[in-house]
Amino acid sequence: MDNCISVAIFDRTELMHRAGEDAALAEQLIAMFIVEAPQLIHTLQTASAQHAYAAAHTAAHTLHGMSANLATHALRNAAAAAEHAAAALLAIRLEQACKQVQVEWDTLLHVLTAPHQNNNSGG
Repeated sequence: MDNCISVAIFDRTELMHRAGEDAALAEQLIAMFIVEAPQLIHTLQTASAQHAYAAAHTAAHTLHGMSANLATHALRNAAAAAEHAAAALLAIRLEQACKQVQVEWDTLLHVLTAPHQNNNSGG
């Protein structure tokens, strides 16, 4: 995967900076994220399907914040779109954003679980 594209998905250098250059802490944060994000995504998708906008907004907001903190930019952007659609009660946009969240999560999970390289891709 091209390094510029990979950085748009996950910027390991940015995460390392946020973790105070502590590789063990960065890996722990990634591991926690891998465990917690799927439940948030499931909650977001379920709430979206039920037009439960407040619950969808909460899940999207939490995923947005977690993604921003982990420097997972594409997922952060998709979660932000879902958050905004839920806040505006826009069912079709929320549904589209949920689909994009899933796409970005699937891509990100592949990057996060791939063997590490010495670049910003996280893969």
